[in-house]
Amino acid sequence: MRAVWRIRLLTMGCVVATALAIGLISFFGFRRVVRDQQEQSVASHARSEGRRLVLALEEIHHDVKLLATLPAVQELASAESGPLAPDVVSAHTRSLQRVFAQFLRAKPFYTQVRLIGVADGGRELVRADRIDDDIRVVQQDGLQKKGGRDYFTETLKLSPDGVYVSPINLNREHGEIEVPHRPMLRSAARVDSKADERFGIVIINLDFGRFVDNLFGDVVENYELFLANREGDYLLHPDQSKAFGFDLGKRFQVQAEFPELGRLFQPGAKKATAWVTGADSAASRVVSFRTIQFVPDDPERSLLLGIAASGEILAASARNVARNSLLATVFFVIVAMMIAVVAGHFQTRSIKQLTEATQRLRRGESLPELPTQQQDELGELARQFQSMAHAIRKKEAEITESNQKLASANADLEHFVHIAAHDLREPLRKQRNLVDLVVSSDTAIASDDDVTTLLDFVNDCSHQMQRMIDSFRALSSVGLVNLTREPASIKEIIEECLADRAGELRNRDVRVAFDVFPHTVNVYPDLVKQLYANLIANTLAHVEMDGFEIRFLARQVDGVWEFGVENTGSSIPEELRADIFHMFRKGASSDGGSGVGLSICKRIVERHRGYIKVESSDRLVRFLFSFGVEEDGSA
Repeated sequence: MRAVWRIRLLTMGCVVATALAIGLISFFGFRRVVRDQQEQSVASHARSEGRRLVLALEEIHHDVKLLATLPAVQELASAESGPLAPDVVSAHTRSLQRVFAQFLRAKPFYTQVRLIGVADGGRELVRADRIDDDIRVVQQDGLQKKGGRDYFTETLKLSPDGVYVSPINLNREHGEIEVPHRPMLRSAARVDSKADERFGIVIINLDFGRFVDNLFGDVVENYELFLANREGDYLLHPDQSKAFGFDLGKRFQVQAEFPELGRLFQPGAKKATAWVTGADSAASRVVSFRTIQFVPDDPERSLLLGIAASGEILAASARNVARNSLLATVFFVIVAMMIAVVAGHFQTRSIKQLTEATQRLRRGESLPELPTQQQDELGELARQFQSMAHAIRKKEAEITESNQKLASANADLEHFVHIAAHDLREPLRKQRNLVDLVVSSDTAIASDDDVTTLLDFVNDCSHQMQRMIDSFRALSSVGLVNLTREPASIKEIIEECLADRAGELRNRDVRVAFDVFPHTVNVYPDLVKQLYANLIANTLAHVEMDGFEIRFLARQVDGVWEFGVENTGSSIPEELRADIFHMFRKGASSDGGSGVGLSICKRIVERHRGYIKVESSDRLVRFLFSFGVEEDGSA
């Protein structure tokens, strides 16, 4: 067997053996980990549910304080100039009746809201009851004396800011436990007059059973929920017959059902979590109890909240962990085998990458990913190859750009040769024919005026040739002049161009209008003047009527200034617009121009890295262009 294969098999064996050992250790050790995690999960759940209960009970305390400070309550409690008139008392009473009734409608777990006065043996002044789903306000003849009740006397003993919270027990009517049973919690606040004399109390009755069912409805679907008073007597139990046994003559307590939680009843204890074993593993469960202080500023008044995870849930969780552990072990073994195979071919892969990169570079394709991150000789070779490839691609791009420019220049030159062969030869032919007419002895010339006319034609042909030559020189010089952009006022440049044509503009009654221009723009001022001069000349040459308008445009498009020249009185057919900026393209109404003016305009705009376009409609022509941006990004 070759050494390379022995190394590969040894590497694979070591990696797979390590993965198997780790997987088996994890598989056999998961029980202890799962047990601890289950205890922590149940304890954490008990802590979060305890916070929910405290927040919900605090809302009751806030509500009773709010009712005690209502303006109507304070007015009844504080009559500075003697007793209130009966109609005033009646108005405040009706106001409180409405408020108490609305409170019951808004709080579905409140069964009763009352204002009880100290006078007349603690007689109720205002009372609203919830009977089933009906809200009823008790009238004067139905109000009772409550001065002897514990909640009344205990509330009057509190400080003005204190809140009384009653023990949670079954509701009694006329001294008898109400059937069906209704656990009740009462919260009350003292009401004083402005002279700090005790006027009475405001008290809210809470249907504790409905309140707890609503608060913990989602918990009991997955867990067992327990609630007990500080002595351990159950207020809530999965077996309802064990709740409020202390009121029904038979006590059921936490410490009796879960002796493993005995430390919960030791002084200073706040929480306890334990495994409670059953007849089999499915009957075992984790139980966690916490002490919940539900009376403000009274650590002795507290509840015990407990949550238990059943053995079935725990067993399902254990099975899931075991299955996941086994799957993870199999997964890691497979991954280890793959890693062992890949590791044996790592160096070969790097060489293959470089070979493929060389072939792609030769074919002009994009390079594959190279091992440039490797800190060895192959990595250094890959980095140098990548640098060389980028340099070659850059040179290719430069050559391509130069070829494109050369092709464009050749096209212009070919076009110029074609035009020169025709347009420059035509004036010369006319000139030769006219001279022949003058000097020919066979031609009868009527007078010196005829000779003068023929010589004028010769002169016109010479000027036409000169204009064409000058225009071509101007076109070719646009890209050759080495210029520097500088801030310039576009409007001032336009006004200089208009001044050169002032006589013709005045004679033809041309109206000139300006948009609002920026103060300065970074441009090549001489080229911009030539641009506007050519556009103005083009407009004057192609508008046959007098009294038309030239408007110089300036507007911002996507943050870049766009300028333009617009005139009325002419139009450009749609079929001519595509070629209007080509050399020697003359419009139908041209008066002998060279046909290069708009080509020069295009070259000037391109020198500014901008664009130029033409728009036309009925009796309207508009040239739009921009001066682009400099290489540093400034306009």
